[in-house]
Amino acid sequence: MMQGTARNLTVGNSAQVQFQLRRSGERVTAAIRVFPPLFATGVLQGQYQAGQCLMQGWMNEGFMLKMIGACSVSGFSGKYQAESPGLVQHGVFRLQSISPN
Repeated sequence: MMQGTARNLTVGNSAQVQFQLRRSGERVTAAIRVFPPLFATGVLQGQYQAGQCLMQGWMNEGFMLKMIGACSVSGFSGKYQAESPGLVQHGVFRLQSISPN
């Protein structure tokens, strides 16, 4: 499990994120949960290549989330794009692995 923040550069707010990444060869899948000010969950799928993950998927709030960045078992950081009809927002994120309690 990873935890961290996402900062929406379009509107200037931040949110807490929980992220569970699974990798099988070059394929990656993740469950994502975003907390206030936005509450959203989704499943992302994509590719892993040379230390980079490129993922996308639909969130339950009705928008497509695309994430790209450096990823490993210890963290995932980079840029994201959220797309819904007539609206595109950009941001950055930084997630780190957390130890189970």
